[in-house]
Amino acid sequence: PDNYLVIDEYDSPSGEHARHLENPSNPISIPCCEVVKKDIPKTFAEALVHPLWGEAARKEWGTLGKTECLVQVPTNLARQNIDLYGTQTLLLFPVYERKKDENGQPLLKVRLVCDGSKHIPGSETYAATPSREELLILIHLIATNDWEYYHVDESRAFLSSQRSDPKPIYAKLVGDHNYYAILRSLYGLRTSPHDYQKKTREVMSTMGYRALPMCSCIYIKLYPDNPDMVSIVFAYVDDFIFTGTDHTQIKKDISKFRTINTTTAPILNATDVLGLHLVRHRKLKIITITMETKINKLMDLLVDTFNIQIKAKNTPMSPSNFIVSDEDFNKLPIESSALLNNPDDIKL
Repeated sequence: PDNYLVIDEYDSPSGEHARHLENPSNPISIPCCEVVKKDIPKTFAEALVHPLWGEAARKEWGTLGKTECLVQVPTNLARQNIDLYGTQTLLLFPVYERKKDENGQPLLKVRLVCDGSKHIPGSETYAATPSREELLILIHLIATNDWEYYHVDESRAFLSSQRSDPKPIYAKLVGDHNYYAILRSLYGLRTSPHDYQKKTREVMSTMGYRALPMCSCIYIKLYPDNPDMVSIVFAYVDDFIFTGTDHTQIKKDISKFRTINTTTAPILNATDVLGLHLVRHRKLKIITITMETKINKLMDLLVDTFNIQIKAKNTPMSPSNFIVSDEDFNKLPIESSALLNNPDDIKL
């Protein structure tokens, strides 16, 4: 068809997963949390005392100070380093977000992000991400082995990792003559994803996990005294899925993980994970996967933000996205093919 929608994922400046919708003839972006661009403070100094955005801005500034991500340095020292050594200075700008909390109540957030387009990194920037197929394989293992799983989200994750770049970087705010040294992986820096992933690997190593050779975002822990026991952690940036053969051990590992990192409350057998909606059929040992939640959010945003009235339409997945080919699928026993088509129709 000439008109179609392509749904994808990306990381918003705040580091939280957002979604966007693209129209090939007229590209637009629609995040799951609305990025506000109208009637907002022009500078962060104005945001700090703004009647609507002030509380969120002060909370952000407090977080950056508490984590020692930004540390003020004497102006004469900063200028001396800039003149003599060419120390980079990046501009900080606020990003205003309007979203909903867990109870569906309106929530305002202000994030200070540096202008990464001007950042000249002095260390590695690559950070691996797991593929969708690897996540589907893990979900298949969870379903067929009847494992429990938890979804955990680390809060303000990048700010928990140190910068690995040995070169100092200063940050400035519009209208502020002060200079601030960037000591941690501030959002916007090109090195931040790599530095955070490095920190994640160190944490998992202290917990007895090792990354798989062919997928460095999946961590496993084996137990020599119990060869049948295994624990698995799937890491997608700051989203983690904990699972394995022993439920008690999983809960212990999550508790230890949360003593090291600040996270949201673990969700047992979460129904919405990384844009996927999961429905578990325990008796059949399967989990059906749809994008229902993601599509509903996009629909709501279209109506609320653009007043576009549109109806959802079920469209078959392209054969090029099938993990099992049509030829192999037709060779399956009738019971297996029925499982894949409509689990609710199967009689045990």
